[in-house]
Amino acid sequence: MLTMAALSTVSTLLVAPTHTSAVHSNMVRRPSRAISKCCRHSQFGTQTTRLVEKRMTPAAVAPRQQALRKHGRQQIVKVSNAAARSKVSVEDGDIVKVHFIGRLEDGTIFEDTTRRADPISFKIGADQMMAGVEKAVMGMTVGEILTVSCLPEDAFGDYDEDSCFEVPIERAPEGLALGHVRLFDGPATCRCTKITETDFTLDLNHELAGKIVSFELTLLEAVDPLARFPVRKTDEEWRLQLPTFAYQVLRLKGTEPAGAGEYDKFYPKTGYFTCGGCDQPLYSAAAKFDSECGWPAFDKCFKDSIVIEMDDSEGMKRAEIMCSNCGGHLGHVFEGEEKTPTNERHCVNSVSVKYVDKPIAYLPVECKAMPDA
Repeated sequence: MLTMAALSTVSTLLVAPTHTSAVHSNMVRRPSRAISKCCRHSQFGTQTTRLVEKRMTPAAVAPRQQALRKHGRQQIVKVSNAAARSKVSVEDGDIVKVHFIGRLEDGTIFEDTTRRADPISFKIGADQMMAGVEKAVMGMTVGEILTVSCLPEDAFGDYDEDSCFEVPIERAPEGLALGHVRLFDGPATCRCTKITETDFTLDLNHELAGKIVSFELTLLEAVDPLARFPVRKTDEEWRLQLPTFAYQVLRLKGTEPAGAGEYDKFYPKTGYFTCGGCDQPLYSAAAKFDSECGWPAFDKCFKDSIVIEMDDSEGMKRAEIMCSNCGGHLGHVFEGEEKTPTNERHCVNSVSVKYVDKPIAYLPVECKAMPDA
């Protein structure tokens, strides 16, 4: 995992400002991958906090930036999505693909994804999109075109006077000018609105904060993400099949207490571990190791047995691991700890797996779960 220490060679807090003043210029600019990976806990990071001497969380960001950031945004899936069921209308939990044209009250277009033939994708109910757009998309049918007007609280947020800061001029980098600036410790951009001999002013509000805007939405696709899993059961069927706590972890993505799991300190020499929901083989006994983290740890899995999706819960970005056969929640996978040859640690809930004390009937390939960079 990248940390702020990785940016220690950066000599300034700000890059050269972008001098374009058109409203849409900030809306369509994508954050660089390096900056995105370093921003784990907030859109404005620790260097920004030191710069303005206050912890900052921006009120809102552009629709495209929001869709790209909050989910990782490209789902990492180790099984084919060909089985994913395209739907006619949108329901909670669906992943949708949408074209939109954003307009101000006077009709000025600030972003148009149709011009680039590059729609945005986001998951309904996962806090990946501004509220006004998500509410409008709910219930839309594929191919439908809908225009919705959004008040500030459902769009880019109300304008917050406390998000403007006067910063001593001695902290300014060489070449600072009025216009957009990008902060090294976060993907968000802000504006330098004033420069004097003693200080300069940073405005961390979105430039459309406080404005009523409208979106012309075209729903291109709606997919139920759970439909890609071969084993599909209703919530009631899972409740009846699984013990209460196993249901809470496997189906509701809960977590067992550290050190409390049956397999935490269990290191068999032979056998393998299967999914606690559908019995699909997931890990060999040889892949298990003592990570001292409080949960069972594995450094590799059986090929195509695991699905990975980015998880933004708990205020951090993590890679969630799920069974590729039923979608059951297993835990999370972490990279870069240098504890094993694969440099991966699958942190798994004991209740999410079952140990089978016999040789596996076939010889599966074992591999890393995370794709190579």
